[in-house]
Amino acid sequence: MNPGRKWPALTLLEKVFFGLAALAGALWLAGAQGFAPGLVIFAAVALGAWLGLRLLLAAIRRSIWRLRNRLIVTYVFIAFVPVILILFLAQLGASVIAQQVGVYLVNSELDRRLLFIRSGAAGYLRVPAESRQAFLQRNGTFTRERFPGFEIIGRDEAGVYRFPPDSQLSFPPDGWDETHGLVAKDGLLYAWAHRRQGPLQVLAMAPITRHFLSDLVPDLGSIDLVWFPDPDKTNRSRRARPHDEGLTEAPRVPPGANFLDRTVLWGTAIPVSLWNEPRKQENYLLSVHT
Repeated sequence: MNPGRKWPALTLLEKVFFGLAALAGALWLAGAQGFAPGLVIFAAVALGAWLGLRLLLAAIRRSIWRLRNRLIVTYVFIAFVPVILILFLAQLGASVIAQQVGVYLVNSELDRRLLFIRSGAAGYLRVPAESRQAFLQRNGTFTRERFPGFEIIGRDEAGVYRFPPDSQLSFPPDGWDETHGLVAKDGLLYAWAHRRQGPLQVLAMAPITRHFLSDLVPDLGSIDLVWFPDPDKTNRSRRARPHDEGLTEAPRVPPGANFLDRTVLWGTAIPVSLWNEPRKQENYLLSVHT
C-alpha cells in the first residue's frame, strides 16, 4: 500500500449514514424503545443498504470497464462454466446409472434364485405319491450345489420325508399357505418356499450368508441385507442377519479402473416374512456398494 495515498472525502450521504449508525448503535446498547429510536435504526439500515448497493454497482462497473476484462468475464460464463457443469452432470449421471444397474443386477439374480427354490417345492406337489421321497432326495442334492445348507421337508398321507435325512427342519406355524421369498427365523435370514395342497405340504429353506449374497453377482462389490424398519409402524420383531455375519469378512469393493471410477452405494427395499407371524412382512435394505 502506498503510504502517501489519500482516502477520498466522504460524501454527504456517507456522513449522514455514519452519524445515524453511531446514534442507532448507542440507542440499541442503551435499550431504548419507542417510535423515535426505531425510526433512527430503520433509517440507518435503509441508508446503509442503499450505499452498499451503490458501492457494489461501482465495483462491477470498474471491474469490467476495460475490453480485456469484459472478454475474460464473457469467456468464463460462456465457455468455462458450461464445460464444468457438463462434466459434473456427466459424472453425476454415471453414478446414478451405476447405482441403478448394480441394484438391478443383484435384485434380479436374487429373485431368480428364490424362484428356483419355489419351483423345486412346487414340483413335490406334482409327482406321484410313490416318487415323492425320491424326488426330495434328487431335488435336495441338486439344489445344495447352489444353496449350501439347503433343506426340504414334505409330507403326505403316508408320512413325512426329509432331505437331508437328519434334517431338523419343521413346518411353519399355522396360518402360512403358499409363499416364497426371504424369511426371518430365530434372528437369522433364510430363503424359503412353502406350499400346501390338501394333505400335501412342502417346505424348502436355505440359509442366507454373506458368501451367498456376494455370489449373486461375482466381483461386483459388497452386498448386504440390512434391517430397514418402517418408521410409521411398531416393529416388535428383532433384527435378523445373515448366518455368517461377524464370522467372515465382508467382501471388499474392487479398486477403481481410474480416478473417475468412484465407489457408489445404493439399495432397494426387500420384503422379509416373519416366521412366527404369518402374512406379516418387514422391509430389509438390499445394499450394494460397488
